[in-house]
Amino acid sequence: IILGHQFPYMYLHGEFWQRKYPDLLVIWGTNPAESMPLQNMRKVLDAKDYGTQVIVIDPRFTVTASKADEYIGLKPATDSALALGIMNIIFHNNLHNRDFILEHTNGSYLVRTDTGKMLRGKDIESKKVDAYVIWHEPSNSPNVLSRTNVKEANLTGTYNINGIECRPVFQLLMDLANEYTPEKTEIITGVDKELITRLAKRIGKSKKINFLTHMGFTRTYHGDISLRGVISVAAITGNVTTSVNSGYIPGILNWNPFLKAIPDKPSFHRMGILNLYDAVISGNPYPIKALWFAFINFLNQCANSNKIIEKFYPSLEFIVQTELFMTPSARYADLILPVCSFLEFSDFLAQPYPYAQLQQKVIEPLY
Repeated sequence: IILGHQFPYMYLHGEFWQRKYPDLLVIWGTNPAESMPLQNMRKVLDAKDYGTQVIVIDPRFTVTASKADEYIGLKPATDSALALGIMNIIFHNNLHNRDFILEHTNGSYLVRTDTGKMLRGKDIESKKVDAYVIWHEPSNSPNVLSRTNVKEANLTGTYNINGIECRPVFQLLMDLANEYTPEKTEIITGVDKELITRLAKRIGKSKKINFLTHMGFTRTYHGDISLRGVISVAAITGNVTTSVNSGYIPGILNWNPFLKAIPDKPSFHRMGILNLYDAVISGNPYPIKALWFAFINFLNQCANSNKIIEKFYPSLEFIVQTELFMTPSARYADLILPVCSFLEFSDFLAQPYPYAQLQQKVIEPLY
């Protein structure tokens, strides 16, 4: 299930210290007491003083876990199974937030069971050939998704449309979660089934929850799937901030002035990542012949690695990669520019926080 908007970096339901403290804070996939003591852990302790209950989910009993009201230890790399087990209980107890799912996720979009792809307008002979399709409950028929009918879609069921069997995304998620009973989840994760049930019901019934997560999931194979599981738990319960009026304090680093048009000068144009593939491969909307990659392992982090290797890279005449490690993406570069690690240069760091930090060099650059 995919959220229809961007959530703040690594914080589901907003950065909790920038708004009213939640009743429940679930720390999952991060150890802020040791990795971010100033930025995050200090605020976690402030939230506890306010009365927030803190749950830590981690394979290790970390320093952060020692400060929690409850620690849930699980087997390494089983976070996605635990997330699905939690969703299983939420679904069976009807604790999901139907309105939020309809308005802010792709839960109602119909998926073809033969190809696994989204049903499109062209499949129902609509003029909006690329539009997503829902099953419209009042008319009991397929409709192209619009702002006026988004709340009238079915989230469950199996439908035959012009000979094509389809199911909503939400139904597919429910089908998957149904496989992860409390008993099965206990076997996979090592977490007691009664504890899983209690945690799931607490998440489903509470309305003021924050999920604090970070890069811990990426230390294991398919860690991105674990993060998707946590995001899905937040999404189906509506525990994701959806308003720009949610009380965020802007970070000290603000890119907006760099993206504004200069008077009497051509406007700066940003090309979204979804359009970059076509621009490189087919020249649409305009040709791109060279790319400079920085702050990204493009091959690993972007969709359709086969297409990148077989069509995207060969269509470029020159590739530059600034990189700290010899990543899979760097191996396809014509020119690799080594960069310094944080130990090799002094700087002021802002990140998405309302203050700057001094970073002091430890050694001279090696390259």
